[in-house]
Amino acid sequence: MKKSILLAVILLNCFQGLVAQQSLRFGVQVSPTFSWMQTNDKSIRSNGINTGLKTGMLGELYFADNYALLTGISLTFNNGGTLKHDQGGDFWANSSLSEERFHQLPDGINTQYHIQYLEIPVALRMRTREFGYLRYFAEVPRFLLGVRTQAKGDLEGAVNTTGELITADVNPFTLSWGAGGGVEYSISPSTAVTAGLFFQSSILDITRNKNAQKFAYGDNMIVLGTKDEHSLGQIQNITLRIALMF
Repeated sequence: MKKSILLAVILLNCFQGLVAQQSLRFGVQVSPTFSWMQTNDKSIRSNGINTGLKTGMLGELYFADNYALLTGISLTFNNGGTLKHDQGGDFWANSSLSEERFHQLPDGINTQYHIQYLEIPVALRMRTREFGYLRYFAEVPRFLLGVRTQAKGDLEGAVNTTGELITADVNPFTLSWGAGGGVEYSISPSTAVTAGLFFQSSILDITRNKNAQKFAYGDNMIVLGTKDEHSLGQIQNITLRIALMF
């Protein structure tokens, strides 16, 4: 994680040097997030929302008066959501869980993901002319590269546990697309507060399904058969971005 942060800071410094003749401004954000998960498997359903936080730096390179390339670096905490599995199985097969019985889950179990990402966004930012102290802006398109730094999971239902380390069952990288917009309020000639609403959805599979299986249970929780679990797990996220630009 420290190497990833150092690399991102170096890249931002290089970027600043290359575009020194352009209009460049930086900012910081502290933004609440609301995320949930979905899959392409009809037997696995979204069943809960995570409330999290995104914090970090933003950079805007203006190549015209009201058009900019936006990038930055941020940490996103508690990304993920809850999935309900109609059919039981071993969904975190690659992780060393606190009890062996958590590798043989019953039907109807809820798995909740708590994932932390280091994110680097790239977006086209467009804004209106200033109306008094206000401007309106949109960021379309918007792409985010995420590097997983931590992943924990909870189980809820007939079996319960919290805080299981499931890093081995969450893919190390994610790519998301999205869009958003909001308002910018100038509090001085060089400083502004921005607030906006943003949506993003992962493109790549979040879950690492190698060795994961669904079970066909008989009486007394006896496993009668198994089937590989190959669902595509995705995170969708709404962020209320609050930033100070200078």
